[in-house]
Amino acid sequence: MTPIQEEAGHHEEQAMHPDDVLERLVIAVKRKLLIFYFDGAELVERKVREMKFHCLSLNINITRKDLNLYDKPRAVTWADANTIIATLPKGQIVLNVTTGTSSDLLSKDQATPTTTSLGISSLTSPIVGQIGRSDKSPIIKLKDGHLVVTRDDFTFTVLPDGKISAKSDILWSSTPSELVYAPPYLVALLPHHVEVRSLRSKEAVQLVKLPNAKILLDEVYTGILVASSTSIWRLLPLDFEDQIEQLLSLSQFAEAQRLIEDLEFPSEDDRTANIIRVKGMHAHHLFTYEKKYREAVKMLEELKGSPLDVINLYPEFNEEYFDHSAPPAPSERAALQVLMDYLTSQRAILAGICKEYEAMGFTVPPSFSISNFLAASSSNPPTQSGTRSGGSVFSGSKYRFYDQQIRAQIGEEYEEDYDLFLETLYLARVVDTTLLKVYLSVNDALVSIFLRVPNVCELDESEALLLDRKKYSELIDLYRGKGLHRRALQFMVDNEAIIPKPIPSLVSYIQRLPPTEMDMILEYSDFVIRKDPVNGIKIFTEEFDEISTETRKRIADFLDRISNDLTSEYLMHVILNLHEEDPELNERLIINYAAKIISIAEKAGSGWIAALGGAVPNKKEDGESEIISLRRVLLSFLETSQAYDSNIVLPLFPEEGLYEERCILLSRLNRHDEALYIFIFKLHRYDLAESYCQRHYVRGDPHSGAIFTIILQYFMELVTKAKTMSIDYVLQFMARNGPNMDVVDSIQLLPDEVRITKLTEFFEKSLHNLHRTRNIDEIVKNLLLAERLQVQEKLIFEQSKSVRITEDKMCAKCLKRIANSVFAWFPDGKVVHVYCVKK
Repeated sequence: MTPIQEEAGHHEEQAMHPDDVLERLVIAVKRKLLIFYFDGAELVERKVREMKFHCLSLNINITRKDLNLYDKPRAVTWADANTIIATLPKGQIVLNVTTGTSSDLLSKDQATPTTTSLGISSLTSPIVGQIGRSDKSPIIKLKDGHLVVTRDDFTFTVLPDGKISAKSDILWSSTPSELVYAPPYLVALLPHHVEVRSLRSKEAVQLVKLPNAKILLDEVYTGILVASSTSIWRLLPLDFEDQIEQLLSLSQFAEAQRLIEDLEFPSEDDRTANIIRVKGMHAHHLFTYEKKYREAVKMLEELKGSPLDVINLYPEFNEEYFDHSAPPAPSERAALQVLMDYLTSQRAILAGICKEYEAMGFTVPPSFSISNFLAASSSNPPTQSGTRSGGSVFSGSKYRFYDQQIRAQIGEEYEEDYDLFLETLYLARVVDTTLLKVYLSVNDALVSIFLRVPNVCELDESEALLLDRKKYSELIDLYRGKGLHRRALQFMVDNEAIIPKPIPSLVSYIQRLPPTEMDMILEYSDFVIRKDPVNGIKIFTEEFDEISTETRKRIADFLDRISNDLTSEYLMHVILNLHEEDPELNERLIINYAAKIISIAEKAGSGWIAALGGAVPNKKEDGESEIISLRRVLLSFLETSQAYDSNIVLPLFPEEGLYEERCILLSRLNRHDEALYIFIFKLHRYDLAESYCQRHYVRGDPHSGAIFTIILQYFMELVTKAKTMSIDYVLQFMARNGPNMDVVDSIQLLPDEVRITKLTEFFEKSLHNLHRTRNIDEIVKNLLLAERLQVQEKLIFEQSKSVRITEDKMCAKCLKRIANSVFAWFPDGKVVHVYCVKK
């Protein structure tokens, strides 16, 4: 008899409980099955001699149904509420108790089931519970409702509806006579031994030699018993943990995982944790012994493992064992390539997580480092071997970096998020530092590229690595990426002898600093400029264009302390190339050039005044002196620049010398008489005086309108008093510039003995100019008159237009009647109230 219970208890609890209700019962009698249905069945408690029993109450309704078979059944089992599987001498049949139909469980034309080997060779689970005893060709019902049916030397799983489960067959070494289920194993009694197989993998895990064993029982209190005619053996399972560890020691990770999946655990998290542990050990085995590097790393990725788990596969990257000099073997190089690809992908993930936390307002503590982080972690300090160990941010480990000030700022509600932020930052630093080690081992060329992009490498450790490999340029890139500019510059200054091209490197580094670091820029520029002024000044002439005027003044002050020449070069750059219009800087450049010229002239000895007194040739000549070259630059600047104040600059020029420069300054002050006096009486360059007048003459201007009269007065003094100029030169001058000279004033300045015939050309040009002026004025008058007539004509035309306002005329703006209101009429014909126009 096999009862079907509404709610079956645990396999270990086979005693009937008061809540269990018997619904149906099948009894095999010869070639017939008697099926009884119980309606209203319940268990009642009976007490006999201080002992309690549970019995079926007699207040029930029983119905019966008979099914006829063609042979005597050896065993019957309920598959579900409407299906029975019966074992007959020639096989198993499936009976539907509702319809009374039957069918062979395994038809003769159905292929024999086959088994698949999964390589399990040891007992790995405790044997607990009892399913029931079977006769020959045993049938066992599992907890999930499936049936285990044996036919010949095959055992297969049958679904509750009577169909055979695909790929569920087990091939025994011989035909079993008895079969019991001890989750997750099937234990079969064979002619010469007891065989234990995993129900999941179908593999034999243990063979127990027991001579002449005839009976196999699974009892509730004693476990599995095997009996012969003379002996009884009790099979005791190993402990779960021992079985799993035994499988792991034999590198049978797949079977260990299957065992864990079959076992009962207090919670699903415990099961998952054990599976993750087994897979992690499997990955380590693949990496270490089978050299399947990429498969091992991929397995850890699938487990959502920490980057630390992958890095710990490479013990050579521990600080204690890391060898920088020896190139990796080919197999090691392949492993490093796998690690490099993995770390590259992980650093992108971690960087994204850090940005999300930074968006929440979290900041990194100033003293944060890998060593400090691990020291502050109460749950996972560094290991003895130096290998970084610890949980992952993905597995929920809790590190705490105790920075009370920051924690007080973020508040208690965000403290857990801040812990996770620090964990993520810790992982990111480990990943980047390890990736740097990989690049040093695999490809040095990648180191510089890596350090030039944003990274979070651990500073002290990375610094030691690069110094050991003499990667000085890469070390400087590391400092720059960390914002440690002073440390980088000081390193270059202190190690000038070992750094290739130290001055260009310093210049390049300083040029890339932001203007906010001007204190540091000036501090280290002093070293560079004193070593190499030519390259040093490029710090300021090739970069720092977009800076304030005050900063440019500060740079000029700094350069003044080193060399006035450098100051002049810098000021010339910012004024001519960057169009700096600050008067102070322009005046400073002029003063510097003048001081430079005077300084050179003074070094020439007693004749320095003469060296400054002459005029500068119009064209540059080969072999001209340095003074002439500097004066040419100064003259050009004085002529072109409009940003300086001559009142400030002029008093700083010497009274004797630099006459042309003084004339330019005097012209800016409209002191043309003084400028002309210098050209005529100091320089004796009448041509320059005439050219000066032509450049500055403006008709009708109160300052320059009489400039030709002034020069004529000076010329007449030379004619009458100094006797150094002929009257003919004066008359020729008047003939050339007659249109710009006042005729009356000019005639009055001439001596009486000058003949009118000699003034013919002067009068012709003067009168011609007067006529031209009068004609131009007449043309302008007529043009204005014509324009006036055109305007009047247009006005008359516009005034001749009219618009008719009727009672129905509406305002185009407010859509109200115009009526007698004041209106405006637009050229397009629209009529609008005046007050609507104002709106």
